[in-house]
Amino acid sequence: ENKFIVAYDNINSPGRTDGISVIIGTISGTTISFGSPVTVDGQYWASDHSPPCVHYHPSTPNLFACGYAGSGQGDIRLYFGTVSGTSITMTSYWESSLSGTWYGRRGGSVAFSWCNVSTTNHFVFMFNGGTVAYSGPNTGKFARNHPKLVAGTVSNGGTGSSVTGGYGTDIHSYLEINDDKWWYGIWQVRSLRFDPNNANKFLVTSFKNESGTSSTPTLFICTTNGSTAITIGAEHDLAVAPGFRGIGEHHCEWNPGIANQIVFSGQQAFSGTSNDID
Repeated sequence: ENKFIVAYDNINSPGRTDGISVIIGTISGTTISFGSPVTVDGQYWASDHSPPCVHYHPSTPNLFACGYAGSGQGDIRLYFGTVSGTSITMTSYWESSLSGTWYGRRGGSVAFSWCNVSTTNHFVFMFNGGTVAYSGPNTGKFARNHPKLVAGTVSNGGTGSSVTGGYGTDIHSYLEINDDKWWYGIWQVRSLRFDPNNANKFLVTSFKNESGTSSTPTLFICTTNGSTAITIGAEHDLAVAPGFRGIGEHHCEWNPGIANQIVFSGQQAFSGTSNDID
C-alpha cells in the first residue's frame, strides 16, 4: 500500500508533554505525504526517553508495535496499534515492572522484532537502561549495560497482548562498561531480529568487556516457545571471531535467502589507529 510508519519525539507539543508520537506516511512516485500525528504516550515523563522503535507486522494487515523506555518516574512500555488509511488507533500496551525506575532515559535503547513465520503475531522486545555504574573505571557514569527481553503474542487487532515476566529475561547479568568511550553508541545500537526461515529463533547483540579499558560487541542466538518463554543462547565474542573490536555502532541481520546465515557490520580499527577514530 506504499505506506510506512514513523515514531518520533514530538517537540512541537506544548511542554513536550506528548513525548512520543507516531504518524503514517504515504508514497506516490517520488512524493511523500503524511497523515496526522497520534500520541503514543502523553505522560510528561515520556519527554525524556530512549529512541523509540516502531514496526509494522510483516503479514497481519495494519498491525504495528511501538516501544520505548522513559526515565525517572517514567515507563517501559510496548504499545500496539492499528492503521486505517492514514488514521492510527492505539489499542493496548504492556508495561514493565521496572517502570518508575531510571531504566529508561534518553541514553537507553530498545529494539523489537515480529516473528515472520508465526501465526499468532509473536514478538520479542528488548530494553536496556544505560544506568549508573557502581564499579569500574566509569563509576558514577551512565555506563551499566543490562539488556532484558520479553516475548509474547497479540491479537490481529492489537488487543489482548500476552506477556509474562515484567522484569524481563536477562540477556546477561549487568555489566559495568570499562571502555573510556562508553558513550560511543553502546546504548543506542542494538540488533534484534527473528530468523526469517525458522520459527521462534532470534538474534540479539550486546557487549562485553574485552579488557580493563575496552568493550566489544557480542552476539546471542536465542529461542522462544512461541509464546512468553525465552531461552538465551551462548554468548559469541565477536572480538575473537571475526575480530570486531570497534566501539558501539554495529548491526546484525539474517540472510533471508540462505538459512542460518547472518551478516554482521561493525567497527574495526584501521592499521595505526585506535578504536575511537575508526
